[in-house]
Amino acid sequence: KGGGRGGPRRSADADPDRFPLYVAGLFIVVAVGLFGVTAFELWWRPGPFSVIALLNSNLEIGDYPQLLLPGQNVTLYVLLEDHMNQVMLYMVSVSVLNASEPPQPSSLGRALYSYNLYVVAYDGENVTAPVKLVAPSRPGQYKLLLLLYYYNWTARSFYYSGLFNQIYFNVTS
Repeated sequence: KGGGRGGPRRSADADPDRFPLYVAGLFIVVAVGLFGVTAFELWWRPGPFSVIALLNSNLEIGDYPQLLLPGQNVTLYVLLEDHMNQVMLYMVSVSVLNASEPPQPSSLGRALYSYNLYVVAYDGENVTAPVKLVAPSRPGQYKLLLLLYYYNWTARSFYYSGLFNQIYFNVTS
């Protein structure tokens, strides 16, 4: 016969009075799950954070120019992604520096070429803007440095976000 107390149970032996308890338990599990998903979708927002990326002339990451002639112009693109949970005014400081300079705002005073690019982005939006790289006239090792600044509406000024992107290149004659 069966091994264990009382032998094996058959499905026909199930107590039909327990069926409403099973349905109620399943209903509670589904309700809690739906509430959690709904709360997550309505109230949870990622961020705040921003993304800065440098794109090549084909609007792709990678395959950047590595060897330039003196004075040569190359158009690249900066990609900004806003997840700050509000409309943002960004400033991108674009600079060409000696390759040994650190990627920080204090290096901008030693830039060989620089300008600021201003971009407005809505929350969750990607914005792409052209960046002009002008190779220095002297041969050497250089880098293109992009520093991302946020506009502080209360202070009415820009502050450095700590985010940057850079590529290295050589200038040869």
